[in-house]
Amino acid sequence: MSLSEGGVGDLETAAGLLPKPSKSKAELLRILSNTVWLAGDRIIRLGVGLFVSSWVARYLGPERFGALNYAIAFVYLFSILGCLGMDSIVVRGFIQEPEKKDTYLCTAFMIKLTGATLSFILSLATLYWMKSDRATILLIAVIGLGSIVQATDAIDFWFQSQVKSKWTVLSKNTAFFIVTVFKVALLVRHASLFWFGVSALLEIVIGAVGMVFYLYRLGDGPRAFAPDFRLAVRILSQCWPLFLSGVSVMVYMRIDQIMLEQMAGQAAVGLYSAAVRISEMFYFVPMVVGSSVFPAIVQSRALGPEIYLGRIQKYFNLSALLALAVALPMSFAAGLITHLLYGSQYTGVAAILMVHIWASMFVFMGVARGQYLLSEGLFKFTMIATATGAICNILLNLIWIPPYAAFGSALATVVSYGVSDLASSFCYRRTWKIGLMQLKALCFPLTIARMIRDRDILGRKS
Repeated sequence: MSLSEGGVGDLETAAGLLPKPSKSKAELLRILSNTVWLAGDRIIRLGVGLFVSSWVARYLGPERFGALNYAIAFVYLFSILGCLGMDSIVVRGFIQEPEKKDTYLCTAFMIKLTGATLSFILSLATLYWMKSDRATILLIAVIGLGSIVQATDAIDFWFQSQVKSKWTVLSKNTAFFIVTVFKVALLVRHASLFWFGVSALLEIVIGAVGMVFYLYRLGDGPRAFAPDFRLAVRILSQCWPLFLSGVSVMVYMRIDQIMLEQMAGQAAVGLYSAAVRISEMFYFVPMVVGSSVFPAIVQSRALGPEIYLGRIQKYFNLSALLALAVALPMSFAAGLITHLLYGSQYTGVAAILMVHIWASMFVFMGVARGQYLLSEGLFKFTMIATATGAICNILLNLIWIPPYAAFGSALATVVSYGVSDLASSFCYRRTWKIGLMQLKALCFPLTIARMIRDRDILGRKS
């Protein structure tokens, strides 16, 4: 029974994507365990990280906090060359060709390392061309080194394919807590901005060392370092549309901060970044669900179109509910939350957050749609959709930043996400059905509200 037809449904199979216990109890428990580990990782980071981040923001003030986030955004903008959009393709390769695990692992590492190194060089060259000041170049160079170290994330692809993400969680949480203590020490000792950039690099290095350690401890390390050039070519030939779409994602997720710095100054970046830190911290929710159920989505195609599309619809329904559960209360509590976290220095952040938080509706839906598009091999559509969103974001920022500054960037973000993750579904014949499923999911919370109104707590008619 689908969630939208007769009730709230089985909570154990809420998304309709997990195997039913009667069919595969072990697989269900494995997926749920993986999801708990991923969610636990993010929840812990939310509690501790948000506290320390707000402390850093108060200590640095809007202008220096803006400078730090400008550097992070700049590095992030170029880091796509270290990802190349191949994450899900490699995970799928591990699932479909398990006998080639070592080859996939080594090849993915070499691709990421090469791309990240080129990315680092290109970012520094761009800074030189922009004639940036020495302090900015040094800060970005330190943070940018982390993108090279992140080539070890190829190990995480293997853990994802085996539903063993707890090892990634343990590695990165260890790094997170060590660096959190380091940041507190920096705050107590009144350190300069540069050292907060060092802390970003340190967290990535420690996390990478941890993943390598667990890979070999579990006996999953490659017996020999043997990347395959032909496999690399095959992966790159498949992922180039995802790479271009990844470029677009990077643009419309971080170009606003770059444009704000150029058009409104670092203080505006600081205010905007303070709101975004709160808003984007919930984006882990669809990522956790997606990474845990993606293997099940790929395998469900063999069960027939009715079951496959039914599960996708339930996935959309769940995504819409989760997004609404985030956006609605955050909108009402924005003023109180921002005042408690940032104080009077960050006046205006609440209004920015009240708008930006609604981007989560489209982000959650976009992640769910992305699983379907990847499963169907619609990489070119993904590229076009995200490119359209990126162009929309740039144009709207050009229009709205001059009169509205950071608030204008928040508006541009919400609209561009809506264009990329929802409206674009109606621009291609093969995705019309998915677009209608997305619209149905957006109405799903209203269906739940109606069922709550029409039924009492025992499920009987009022």
